[in-house]
Amino acid sequence: MKLYFAVALVGSALGTALPAFADEAPTAVSSTQDAIPLDSDGPTGHPAIKDHHPKRPKKQHPKTPEEASGKSAPSSVSNEKPDPPASGDTNDSNNAANSPTEPRLTFQYWNYYAPLLHDNSNWAENGTGRILIPFQVDGIQQIFHVVPTVVTDPNSITGPRTGFGDLQLYNFSLTKFALPESQALTVGAGPLMAFPTVNSPNFGPDDTVQGGAAGVLEARLNWGILGVLATYQHTLSGVGSQLVTVQPILYYNFQHGWYFRSDAVMQFDSYTHTNVVPVGFGFGKVIQTESGYTWNAYVEAQPSVYRSGRGAPDLQIEGGIQVQFPASVTSGWKL
Repeated sequence: MKLYFAVALVGSALGTALPAFADEAPTAVSSTQDAIPLDSDGPTGHPAIKDHHPKRPKKQHPKTPEEASGKSAPSSVSNEKPDPPASGDTNDSNNAANSPTEPRLTFQYWNYYAPLLHDNSNWAENGTGRILIPFQVDGIQQIFHVVPTVVTDPNSITGPRTGFGDLQLYNFSLTKFALPESQALTVGAGPLMAFPTVNSPNFGPDDTVQGGAAGVLEARLNWGILGVLATYQHTLSGVGSQLVTVQPILYYNFQHGWYFRSDAVMQFDSYTHTNVVPVGFGFGKVIQTESGYTWNAYVEAQPSVYRSGRGAPDLQIEGGIQVQFPASVTSGWKL
């Protein structure tokens, strides 16, 4: 009986001690898991042992450059400042500065000096401004063009020789198609209206509104831009007249913001009975500012390969300047 009692006593003690030891066993193993993690899909087939102890403090000095970069990444992202605008060394920045379909508020001024005229010993100087206003309608990009003009009539006998021309307004609704190698083709078209802001009949019809259409086809390529912009306007009432313009566009980009340009405008004017087909050869420079504005200045010689009518230019020299505002200025202009 005493032997049975002693065996029962020892068994009861072991029954109490073994569960307690079993509860402490994972703790002993888990103390090594920070150094050697166990995979639940490992050879043993047992679930990975999780460490229930508090994490040890992170090392003050990582052993490898990878660890150092990994620890510093969160602070560098949170304190990161917006990237400065492109320096003008890339094709993308040059293309954006020269594109008539770039969705950025843009102010342009072109001055045309014609020292040689067909069948006329005088000279002429015309100025043309253009404001590009981007906005969206139901997600479709629009570019609204406002084109005021100052013109010279070398054939005028009485009245002013230089004054205001028509105010031309037209809009492009744009569709873009992807081309290989991150290039793009943009097609746009829309209505055109011309209002009689002339201060003399020497510079155009002074009492009629003209209507018509405008269109653009532009390929932004890795080396520059290739395209064409055309307008057509015709008198809606009164004395009939029409003006057709066709502007082939060719820009080839160099380094540091420099580029070659050829964008002389062909004109066929039934009011002045003059037609001219020039070819342009010029250069320009794009300058990006830290605040996001883009400046663009250029000069281009435009000899005429064909001209008809008294006063049509034999040669023109175009000088121009433009400024594009940051894209954020018009990003919210949506209808």
